[in-house]
Amino acid sequence: METADYLSARGIKATLLEMSLTPPVSKLTTHGWWMYKRLKEVGGTLLLGALEEQGIPHVVVGDALSPRRLIEAVHEGHAAGLGV
Repeated sequence: METADYLSARGIKATLLEMSLTPPVSKLTTHGWWMYKRLKEVGGTLLLGALEEQGIPHVVVGDALSPRRLIEAVHEGHAAGLGV
């Protein structure tokens, strides 16, 4: 969500594919309200439950798998990248 916010703040349209059925950031927080506002202004999209529903191959790593240390996420991300 933060990467999409970064891009939308620069006028770049982003499509977020969220594997969860719930938004990654609540619109009810100041932080979330601004991110959703900027995303909408540039025509960005947030698709919930998108990975399974769309049949998009993916690997879950890091804290999305389970909260742990950074080193596990780095190694899992590296292994996932090698598999692409």
